[in-house]
Amino acid sequence: MPSGTRMGSIIRVSVFLASFTAMNLAVGLVFPLQQDVLIQAKFDELRAASPPYDLLFVGPSTTYNHINAGLFEQRVKALGRTMHAFNFGTPAMHLCEAHSIVRHVLSMDDLDVRWVVFDLDLAHNAYDHNPFTRRYIGWHDLPGTVCDIRTTLSTDLPVREQLTRLYHGVRAFVYHAGNAGALAQVIGDRVISPTLTDQEREYLASGKRGFLPIDLGVPFNPRRNQRYLMELGTYRQLGDHVWGVTADEDDLPKLINGVVYQKQMVELLESRSIQSAFFVSPDLNRDEDYQDMLSRETGTVIFAFNDIDAYPGLYHVDYRFGLRHLNGAGADRFTGLLAEQYSRYLDQTGR
Repeated sequence: MPSGTRMGSIIRVSVFLASFTAMNLAVGLVFPLQQDVLIQAKFDELRAASPPYDLLFVGPSTTYNHINAGLFEQRVKALGRTMHAFNFGTPAMHLCEAHSIVRHVLSMDDLDVRWVVFDLDLAHNAYDHNPFTRRYIGWHDLPGTVCDIRTTLSTDLPVREQLTRLYHGVRAFVYHAGNAGALAQVIGDRVISPTLTDQEREYLASGKRGFLPIDLGVPFNPRRNQRYLMELGTYRQLGDHVWGVTADEDDLPKLINGVVYQKQMVELLESRSIQSAFFVSPDLNRDEDYQDMLSRETGTVIFAFNDIDAYPGLYHVDYRFGLRHLNGAGADRFTGLLAEQYSRYLDQTGR
């Protein structure tokens, strides 16, 4: 290609990028970037709480729908320890999104967070993408985008799908940097982003500390219970042949990448004298390799309830909303067990 033609192409590309950036910044002045409705509501409650919350639970739906923070606080108080707990779970929380939330929380004034408990299921949500919403764009600052790129490259997805996800991440970073919240709202929020029902809004506003039972307002469905019992029967019959205890070789890059970012969060909190812990909800995904790797690398305690033999009550159909989730009654039972184990751990370690 002649040098003049090459220079002309470079100029055209530069003009396009400059124009796009200027347009993005202009849109951002009129329509500032807004957080996802649920996440913004949780940040608002953190700021307004008096006394301030000192214990946060962070994770996806198995946090949001499983940890009754108010009940947790009551149980640990009965065991002689005072905590002010809040559930910062949201459905399908991305591992990098959790990293962003932790950084945001640490930047907030007048907070007195002493403990953060992470849901280990963040590792499984590290590769789910919803790239057209303001929630996705909201955590794509530079550290969030780097995290997103690393998680994408650690997967064994086909090259074409990896490139698509990389494009989505970089595009979200451009939108985030330009503060163009309107683009997220116009392009996808009304189509993809989950919304809260009036009943859910009322429940969350009634002092539930960020917790929402998954079966709130959902009529009883015997078919769901029957399906769960069939899946449970398959697990009991085939066990580890279906739900593996050990990781395949192809899974190791994902596990290592998950440990890297979980460890970063732990170290970031430790630098502020905040203690970390992890929990595993009662599902049928054993993940012993990941749990061992994470515990070894971070030295952090993991409260694992994904053992049907150790916690048979949590797998009873009366407490379930399917294979992965507990119903409201199951969430209360699980919360009580977690409170007992966490309080006992703090007593034993003198923390």
